Amino acid sequence: MRKFQSLRLKMPLIIVSMVAIFIVILIVITEIIASDGIKNATYSGYNNTVLGYASLIDTWFDDQLIIASTYSTSYNIIQYLQLRNEELTALNSLKELKLLNKYIINIGLSDLEGNILIDSDNINLVGQNVFNIHPDLREKINGSAKGVFGENITHSLTTGDWSLVLLEKVMNNNNQLIGYMYMMLDWTTLNKDHIEPLVIGKTGNMYAVDKNRIIKIHSEIENINETAPEQFKDAFNLGQGILTYTFGGEKRVSSVITLKSQPWVLGVSATESEIYEANNRMTTMMIIISVISIISLSIFISIFIVSITKPLHLLVGVAKEIADGDLRTTKQKIKRKDELGELSDAFVAMRKKLVNTIKTVEETANNITMAAKELSEQNNDLAHRTESQAASIEQTSASMTEISSTIRDSAEHSIDGSRMILDSKSSVENAGNIISETTLNIEEVHDASSKIKDITKIIEDIAFQTNILALNASVEAARAGEQGKGFAVVAAEVRNLAQTTQTSVKSITDLIENVYEKIDKATGTARESQEIFIEIQNKIDDASKIMEGISNKSIEQQNGIDQVKVAIAEMDSTTQKNAALVEEATASAELLFDQSKELMNAIHLFKLPDGSR
Repeated sequence: MRKFQSLRLKMPLIIVSMVAIFIVILIVITEIIASDGIKNATYSGYNNTVLGYASLIDTWFDDQLIIASTYSTSYNIIQYLQLRNEELTALNSLKELKLLNKYIINIGLSDLEGNILIDSDNINLVGQNVFNIHPDLREKINGSAKGVFGENITHSLTTGDWSLVLLEKVMNNNNQLIGYMYMMLDWTTLNKDHIEPLVIGKTGNMYAVDKNRIIKIHSEIENINETAPEQFKDAFNLGQGILTYTFGGEKRVSSVITLKSQPWVLGVSATESEIYEANNRMTTMMIIISVISIISLSIFISIFIVSITKPLHLLVGVAKEIADGDLRTTKQKIKRKDELGELSDAFVAMRKKLVNTIKTVEETANNITMAAKELSEQNNDLAHRTESQAASIEQTSASMTEISSTIRDSAEHSIDGSRMILDSKSSVENAGNIISETTLNIEEVHDASSKIKDITKIIEDIAFQTNILALNASVEAARAGEQGKGFAVVAAEVRNLAQTTQTSVKSITDLIENVYEKIDKATGTARESQEIFIEIQNKIDDASKIMEGISNKSIEQQNGIDQVKVAIAEMDSTTQKNAALVEEATASAELLFDQSKELMNAIHLFKLPDGSR
């Protein structure tokens, strides 16, 4: 056996490999779960932090607007802008207002054109135009009903620190615009008080950028007014969420939110390496522990496998002896109480049983040889008898085929006769229907003739009444004398017409009577014909049923003959198969006889203990 195929090498490798795979899978799963947990916890903390600071900055901006709006309603300021006197009083008021807000660097007033009139701390600004210093304020203040902040973070002209200008309208008591008040807010103080103290790990910081990616707020104040990375354009579309980008050659993760008070995005960021630093340390420790565990396990498994494979090597030798047919040794070579000891006992028991089995097989093989020889001789006799029976069944099958053909022809003729009777039945039914319709039509003519008789009777009565009326008219014309002559002529013509009509009606009546009698006879004859056709139809129905019964019986008889034919064919087929089986059995018996000889030769290859054979 080759060394790399030995269980001493393969089993430790397989077990250690499986353990290593499971440990790697465990490390990967732990890494994924820990990474997701750390990432979610960090992102959640960043989201809460940026949400809180966004609220703080929005509140700061709102407070400054409220303060500016309040300052702009000061009586001294309004009086000064209206009357342009008491400048010292207005200046003192501005200085007092400045002291109330620590984020104000300086505060001043300008006229409607933006020309600065007074300033609390920088006299050099007087005479300059606030809209020239901050060009973006003119358009913003005109389109707003309240104070507006400047677009840019600039250096203060008073202190040089970062500042943000806030411009507020000043209205008189009639709500008319009389000037502007500006406040320069100390952006450096705001950044130091609220932004720079925010420490987020080693690399974390807070920032705010506008739509032009200009940094407005930053934990490191020197970054103010610098340009943020290109990815910050996506922050304005995102609104609120997590943004990843590269800055200064490092990959950073940032939680961003859009401010309500300014069109800026506020964010908290840190390097990705810092976020996953704890996770990386944990992964490194797990890998070190896993490597130590795998090495220790490999040593233990190797020692354990050697204790198993050594007795297995002895058992392999025993198995090879059995495979070579050497059954002479039946001694125990391994004395252990574990499964290997049981396996050794099983080999010893198997040798003993193989010896007994081979003896039995040898005796049985002798018996099979004798039986196979007798079976071969008997199969030859059975083959001759089966061939004779097959010939007889084949003749019977031919006779049944002729009988089946004759019965099939009779069944087909009976079916044709039944079909012809059905056709005759259909024709008779059609004729009966025609006679029924004719009888119905004659009866309708009969009824119409009766109605004509009634009508002629009415016409005869009308002619009679007309005749009487004409007679009365003649009498009345005679009474009238000379004046009634013309009417007498008309009455005479009417009477002649009535008499003629009465004579014609009598002739029509006689004719109708004659026709009525003939129609009455035709109606009776049609009814008798209908009854005769109904009787013929009933007899054809009976004949049809009889032919149908004959046809069904013929078909049943044909089916029976077909079944007998099939049965005989099956018998013939079975007999042929039996003959084939007998031939196969004969061949099998001869083969069995040859194989029994080979079996005896194979048994003699085993080396049995002395005295066993």
